[in-house]
Amino acid sequence: MLSLPSPMKSASLLTRYVKSIRERQLFQAALRCASSLPPSGDGKVIDASAGSDDIRNDDKFSFDSFVFPWRFESSPLPRLIPGTSEQKRIGLLLTSKSQKVYGNSSLNAIVTAYMFLNVPWYELFWISHFKDELSSDISWAFTQGVANLLSNLPSYGGGKNIPMDRIITDRDDETCEIDFCETFEFSKNTENNSCSARVVCKDNSSDDEIDCTSANNANSISGVFDEKVIELYESSFKEVMKTVNSDSIANSDSKHYFKLRLKMIPYDYQFITLYAIPYLSRRNAKSDPNLLTFYREMLDKSSGERAPYLSQLRLEHLEGKGYMESTIIAQVLLWCNEIFYVQDTRTGEIVQGQNEEDSSTTPEMQQIPHLVRMERTVITKRDPTTGKFKNEQEDWIITDIDDLLDGNLLV
Repeated sequence: MLSLPSPMKSASLLTRYVKSIRERQLFQAALRCASSLPPSGDGKVIDASAGSDDIRNDDKFSFDSFVFPWRFESSPLPRLIPGTSEQKRIGLLLTSKSQKVYGNSSLNAIVTAYMFLNVPWYELFWISHFKDELSSDISWAFTQGVANLLSNLPSYGGGKNIPMDRIITDRDDETCEIDFCETFEFSKNTENNSCSARVVCKDNSSDDEIDCTSANNANSISGVFDEKVIELYESSFKEVMKTVNSDSIANSDSKHYFKLRLKMIPYDYQFITLYAIPYLSRRNAKSDPNLLTFYREMLDKSSGERAPYLSQLRLEHLEGKGYMESTIIAQVLLWCNEIFYVQDTRTGEIVQGQNEEDSSTTPEMQQIPHLVRMERTVITKRDPTTGKFKNEQEDWIITDIDDLLDGNLLV
């Protein structure tokens, strides 16, 4: 599991609740806000000048031949930039039915943090401080997560994991950075016409290969990423293997090499949204398809027509089962100093990312924004003695990076 640093961990239970009436009112307000989702609001968007003057709209691309799916654009996603068609059509991508943030974004963050993340009400007078802490922790989680993705790449081709100490290092400012430069060898098995992959390293003093992988360095990413994110990187890597294998057969060449370079140092962040989807989680949506259908039907209704649906959900979950599962979603834009490219070493062609570094000069790092989307499931139960609601928070997971999965929406 990905263990996040303070303050994303739970604080003392003694600071979690105020008087029962205040809690009940805020809880009801949270459910109304999170379930209404009117299609307008003041959700903050990104100033295009924060990145590049060149606003690019070609963010959709195929991953059929990408070793590592990665967005390398110097401007934010178009849906975050005012005036773009994507911003008008998609907005902040909350759900598939209502895309723009509801009401006041800061108030939405306050209600969600208080009711579901157990943040004391008096700390939320300084909501900007909470947003900064949340964004900083997501920056750390994102960097750790990307390192885990890189470490696990060879395993998709039957190879061994790359040790984490070859990928990520801690910095003096209590942040971390990724410095990854490895060559992947794709080999064709002439007996069964299959392809395998491994990482190849050379000794600095000779051309002899050295062992730079570790069988005991199996970094689990199932607790860090949603399964759809893992499937994206695994399927992309395997698709490269298929393409290389087919090409190798045609050219009677049994081996093919790609060098993947990623140096990434996060240096700034910007909070985008924090909101809740009550009564619905990926777990109960998977186990109860009727619940997902019911929720989508509710979202098709106007705000004034949703009260009966909410009443039924409350009756079935909080009153009937004694608990409800909700989903908390956070989106943060992270700015990174970055170098990224994938090179076909056979032809010297850069097949993805920027041009190869010039060894005779200091490589130029680009300022790249990455949008990170994270979720956590919160189980809310009512204390039979006090009548107060108590939240049990599960781990945060990364559900999408730069909309590679179109937001990987829950509903």
